Amino acid sequence: MKKEFIKKVFVTFVFLIFFTNSSYGATPFTYLSCKAIIKENKTEDGVFKDHDKLKSGSNIGYYFYKFKDTKKKSKVMIHEQGFISTGDFDWRGKKPSKYTKQSVKWDDYSNQDKIYTFVDRAKSDNSVATVGFAIQKINNEYHNTVTFSVFENNVGTFNIVMDQKCEKIGESEYKDLIKKGIN
Repeated sequence: MKKEFIKKVFVTFVFLIFFTNSSYGATPFTYLSCKAIIKENKTEDGVFKDHDKLKSGSNIGYYFYKFKDTKKKSKVMIHEQGFISTGDFDWRGKKPSKYTKQSVKWDDYSNQDKIYTFVDRAKSDNSVATVGFAIQKINNEYHNTVTFSVFENNVGTFNIVMDQKCEKIGESEYKDLIKKGIN
């Protein structure tokens, strides 16, 4: 009788541990599809300053995100389909590329603003390239802001801001989009 009681307690304990741990790990991923819509072209000099395809309202691609919306720094995977990754305005139908080669942690999460941010910067002798990503949740909708800038000798030779509302998608649609892209 004692052995049977101990066995039941042990089995109950194991199930409690299993369900407690799995509920933490079971936070679902959030999958987003976000158009890359030019909000502002702040380029100061060079071929992109007054470029027709970089005017406010132009769609120059898409960003696809996969992350756990845990309201703290978590890992994110970013794929990009469009002009920034290819340098080609004819981006439709091309396979998205991984911006992040693997999942990386968001740099920050602001509880007050409900915003995740990630910034990537590369420097050489006279130039600095910066890409900034932000995902903000407002009224249960996700919004994406991406900034991309290249400064050479302190002059902005490419400096754009993209801003748009994202579409929340399912896992299978996300997988399909990162394989084939948007047509």
